[in-house]
Amino acid sequence: MPFKITRAKLAKVRQHTIANENNYQYDYYNHFYFCQKVHSVV
Repeated sequence: MPFKITRAKLAKVRQHTIANENNYQYDYYNHFYFCQKVHSVV
C-alpha cells in the first residue's frame, strides 16, 4: 500500500515538474526534497 501512495505522489511531482520545466532550479529542489522524504519514510 505505501508503495502505491508513493507512486501516486511521484506522478504528481512529475506532472508538476513537466508543468514548470522552465524553472529547473525549483524543480530540482522540489524533486530532491521529495526523494529525501520518501527515503526517510521507507
